[in-house]
Amino acid sequence: MLFCQLRCISVVSVSDVVLVLGTLSVEAIYQDRDQFAQLVREVAAPDVGRMGIEILSFTIKDVYDSVEYLESLGRAQTANVKRDADIGVAEANRDAGIRVCEICIALHHSTLTVTMFVW
Repeated sequence: MLFCQLRCISVVSVSDVVLVLGTLSVEAIYQDRDQFAQLVREVAAPDVGRMGIEILSFTIKDVYDSVEYLESLGRAQTANVKRDADIGVAEANRDAGIRVCEICIALHHSTLTVTMFVW
């Protein structure tokens, strides 16, 4: 179950928030809180407008769940970034090692060639 912690004057109804929650995936809400807040403002604006109230700001303070699904998304993303960084470092080290070997081989061949001319 997804929980949204709301700090606001009780102008925006829970049904407006639930209506918007039903249109977005859990990941979308977690990753783009600004979009979620904008959608809640758009849905709630007509209702509160009829009461003579204008929504100036609606901010999502926190999005969390009881089974730590969202936290695991973050861990998976972090692991992927670290893995990609490790692969990048390994590939760069491999490429540098190959280049050093190529230079050593080239120097060795040129040294042998020079040595052959000296004799």
